[in-house]
Amino acid sequence: MNLHLKSERGVTLIEVLVSIFLLLLVLVGTTQLFVFSRRQINYQGHRSAALGVAQQGLEEMFADLFASRYDSVLAKTENNLQLDNLLCTRTTTIQAVDDSADGLGASDTDGDTEDYREVTVTVSWNERGRTNSVALQSLIAP
Repeated sequence: MNLHLKSERGVTLIEVLVSIFLLLLVLVGTTQLFVFSRRQINYQGHRSAALGVAQQGLEEMFADLFASRYDSVLAKTENNLQLDNLLCTRTTTIQAVDDSADGLGASDTDGDTEDYREVTVTVSWNERGRTNSVALQSLIAP
């Protein structure tokens, strides 16, 4: 008796399941990439808008400075400013700086220990449960 086994062509159930698993793995990875990219795009958009709010704060401070006097520049905090679809806080801090070029403190040659002011405008906002902030800094001489 002569038995010949024919090799049948086709795909087994195991091969189909492995193929589906690999396809799902690729699709989930690609979806996660899109989700992460979208979050980064949103964050960078909010960061760019926050820099604009900070720049606006510096410009307003400079306008006040030129409209009045050097001594009138004051630190302030502004809450609930609109940042795209989020609320933010803009804080302006001012610090007097004694430049070492003309001496420091009591040994200051011109007697003025406030040679210039360092102004920092910080904008902070909450996004996805995390506090983010950007800051711009400028120097003002009398």
